Amino acid sequence: MAYNYSYGTATNSANLLSLLNTFVVTTCGWTLHDDQSGGSPAYYVWTSAGESGKEAIYIRCTYGTTDGLVLTAYRYWDNAAHVGYQASPAYAVTTYGIWSDHDASFNYFLFGDLDRIAVVTKTVGSVYYFASFGIVTSVWSRNIAVSANSETAGSSVVIEVDITTPFTVNQYYGIVNGNNATGDYERIQVTAINPGVSITATIAGNHPAGAIIGEDPQPNYINRYSSTTSVYLIGPTGTAAQTHSLFVSGSFTPVIVTDPDARQNYTWLFPLMAYQSVAQEYRGNLKEIYATGGSNLSSEDTVTVGSDVYKCFNSSSYGWIAIKEQTV
Repeated sequence: MAYNYSYGTATNSANLLSLLNTFVVTTCGWTLHDDQSGGSPAYYVWTSAGESGKEAIYIRCTYGTTDGLVLTAYRYWDNAAHVGYQASPAYAVTTYGIWSDHDASFNYFLFGDLDRIAVVTKTVGSVYYFASFGIVTSVWSRNIAVSANSETAGSSVVIEVDITTPFTVNQYYGIVNGNNATGDYERIQVTAINPGVSITATIAGNHPAGAIIGEDPQPNYINRYSSTTSVYLIGPTGTAAQTHSLFVSGSFTPVIVTDPDARQNYTWLFPLMAYQSVAQEYRGNLKEIYATGGSNLSSEDTVTVGSDVYKCFNSSSYGWIAIKEQTV
């Protein structure tokens, strides 16, 4: 679907939370999975199947104890019990995803589609803050399958799937219970393929119908405005030490000043790469969000690349970034 954007002024944090909910759900087509807007604290949980229709993205957004909205990513959120599973690390109400002001107005810029949402807010002092959530454009294939039936742990289990094209015999894949409370992940090796019908693999756990299978299932992420490089991205990367659904703390490498800008008066866009900071394992990049140089730009300028239009900001901590606004 098309990229969407919405700009305006929020009267306070509560207003931004309401506006963001409308943008995410009504404009971009995510599902309001759990509406606790009348709770204390108030929060929303949004879910999306992504542009592919097969993802399982769960994001919770609520208030911080002081100025700011808190983002948390999950493998699954139970909207009956109002509890999430496999959450991103240490995202308490004192750590914020989105800058806001509980008591005063500020400008906001929202961008998104079914894969990701980006938020920029601006203070009275003309400082821009950037945050986003959704799925990364993974280094691994996003071609994923969905299981048709519940499966029990065992050897050489035949798993009926909607497509078999993502798989190669003897290669390894992740399987995630994206539609139940455990959200368990495990790494499996496909030992046989019945084209268009099923794959065969040994599985260690039980998996319900609707489990997601692929090279990098559920690469959900959040990043926060107040940190220079932190992005919290659902693991694993496929290593033996990460055979369960661990969240890994990764990093961006923003390009603050780009030499090509200065030399030829060009504006260059560079992918914001996400990687595991400890093992330096490259995971992918943020979809349609780029680092750029600022020698040719002022905040809120647009840059057109082919038929795509990008909005540019000199953001606090992240430096100059360009976010896809629309395709014309």
